Amino acid sequence: NSLRRALRNLIDNGLNYGTNVIVKVETNTHKHITFFIIDNGPGVPEEFLNDLKKPFYRVDTSRNSDKGNIGMGLAISETITKSHGGVMNIKNHSNGGLVVTIEVPI
Repeated sequence: NSLRRALRNLIDNGLNYGTNVIVKVETNTHKHITFFIIDNGPGVPEEFLNDLKKPFYRVDTSRNSDKGNIGMGLAISETITKSHGGVMNIKNHSNGGLVVTIEVPI
């Protein structure tokens, strides 16, 4: 259930900043499962990518203030991922938007 919450947070985040989210799942020789959450939002300047996983952090504090977002979704997703022995990475997609990967052992 917690891993489902982590993925839901990432999907919701992608839909908050973009209009489309693609979710891909791959396995690596039955040792790891990797989830790719790809959105078509505006992306994030490279210097802020690592900060996105910090609690209450938002690149633009004026964004989504009307939706009540407080910047916890990515931090919660990373905490859940770590609790499953996994890692979460965030990078800009070459076509715009973000790619968030979660890799957890099976």
